[in-house]
Order: sequence, then structure tokens, then C-alpha cells
Amino acid sequence: MTDGTMTMEQAASLQHFNRYDPEAWENSVSVYEPAYSLGFVFNTMQTHVLLLRKARPAWQAGKLNGIVGHIEPGELPIDAMVREFAEEAGVRTILRDWNLFAVMDGGDAQAGQPQNTAAVYCYEATDDHIFSYARAKTDEPIDRYAIGALFFRPDLVVNLPVLIPLALHRGIFQRPTHLPWSQETLAAAKN
Repeated sequence: MTDGTMTMEQAASLQHFNRYDPEAWENSVSVYEPAYSLGFVFNTMQTHVLLLRKARPAWQAGKLNGIVGHIEPGELPIDAMVREFAEEAGVRTILRDWNLFAVMDGGDAQAGQPQNTAAVYCYEATDDHIFSYARAKTDEPIDRYAIGALFFRPDLVVNLPVLIPLALHRGIFQRPTHLPWSQETLAAAKN
């Protein structure tokens, strides 16, 4: 499709290891603007996750979310994830630390985005070193949270109760999961 949307078939065609082949990645994924990379880092036992307390955008202010940042023009989503994690958490990671587990596409009405105009590439990393050494490098504090009690918190970004279990169980899927993204669909999924 030429309007920036990704069909279910296109999302299903994404190969997990395409992140090592930029040419294949660019040919497999539609270009979205804006586009974001979002990462969750777990300890090796997968009992805790790193989250940051968002200062912006306004609709996320004060809420917990993964490490997230804008994908720069010409930048691959995986490269943005590595860059954003170093900028926000102070730990240099490499491509193979991150595993793409979902692609959310759609738009965020609260941020003024029309439907089918934005994408979020969701990654997970499970590594005690990365988990232990991450420290906030911006005005958004980073902390470690027990996963067992996480979903009862009222201060989560609305999609975390969907994304964190998906990240933890990414190994059962052959390809990244496609998720339509809107505040309405995510709120419905949470309820």
C-alpha cells in the first residue's frame, strides 16, 4: 500500500532476523512518519522490567513506559532502539541484544495523529548486564519493577498490559506480532 499502512500480510512477512539485513528490512516495512522504537529490558529470570517515568508527551506524563524514541529519517528501527537506549539509559547495546516482537501501526488521536500514519517498533532484551547498569540520562527516571505486581498499577501507559506479556512470550511466535494502534483499541484490550 502506498499510504504508509501495513497490511496483516506485510506485518506477517517481517522476519525476526531481518534486523541484520537493512536492505531486506527497508523492503519489508512501510515508511511511517512519525515512527518510534520502544524497548523493554528484562532481567534474565524475567521477573523484573526496566521502565521509565515519562515527562512527555503530555498524555504520557507521569506514566510508566519502556524506553522509547523517535526514529530519525533514514534510520532503521533497530538502530534507533540501540541509539535511544544509549541516550536514555546510558548503556551501549548492540543489534543482537534486541528482539523485535511487535509492530504497532495506526495513529494516536491524543497526539493529533490520524489513523494509519504512525508506527511503533517494539523490542525486548533479556540481559542482566543491561538491566543492572541502566541509569537515567535524561529528565525521565528509570527504575526496575516486579512484573507480578505491575499490571495493578494505575500509572502505566495503556498498552503495557498488552506489550509486556507479548515481549515475555515472543519466543512462541515465528514473526513479530502486528497490533493496530489507537488509544481506543488499546484501552479496550486493557479492560
